[in-house]
Amino acid sequence: MTTNETVKIVQGEDRVLKLRLRSPTCEDETEPFDLTGNTEIEVRFKKQDGTTLSKLKTTGGVVVTNLILGKFDVVLSDAETALLKIGSRQSFTVVVDIGTTRRVINFDSVLTVVAPSV
Repeated sequence: MTTNETVKIVQGEDRVLKLRLRSPTCEDETEPFDLTGNTEIEVRFKKQDGTTLSKLKTTGGVVVTNLILGKFDVVLSDAETALLKIGSRQSFTVVVDIGTTRRVINFDSVLTVVAPSV
């Protein structure tokens, strides 16, 4: 349930990440992960100060765009991206709650956060 695509964020800029989860039950993970019935989706990023920036569906930071295909957007404001840890090949985590089941999906080494150009 991970992506091979690289995600780039410039600190201090608004950014919408378009993500898609794939099913862990499919050998090559090509089948979409059905988000029907989810009660929460949380996306966690590392901040410069070592804490975590969490974006939640219930507060509008995560917007599901296609339940069946497992697609959603993560909305990050300029103030939020300014807090993110600078570095390449970082990871971030997606947590999906559906009923009593919690899935934790790591997007390993796909995130690059850069300082704004001067």
